[in-house]
Amino acid sequence: MIKEYIVRLFRVVLTDEQEEKLIQYLFGKVDEISDLNSLKNLILDYLMNTLGLKPTLTFSNDNSDLEQMLKLIKVKAEKDEK
Repeated sequence: MIKEYIVRLFRVVLTDEQEEKLIQYLFGKVDEISDLNSLKNLILDYLMNTLGLKPTLTFSNDNSDLEQMLKLIKVKAEKDEK
């Protein structure tokens, strides 16, 4: 599910393995994710510095993809803590 968000937001296609590693990275950084901008910056950092990709951030007034991704990460992190 997160792969689709990454394609829409950054025009980057991830493999299943890359998606899983990104998810694990974000779960490890959940305390640093305070808002949509911090989430976007963490994803950009991971795509560029860890995967060596050159994403193109799509600018749009619709942040629903990021909002959904943020909710997914927070819910998963809460479940993992229990």
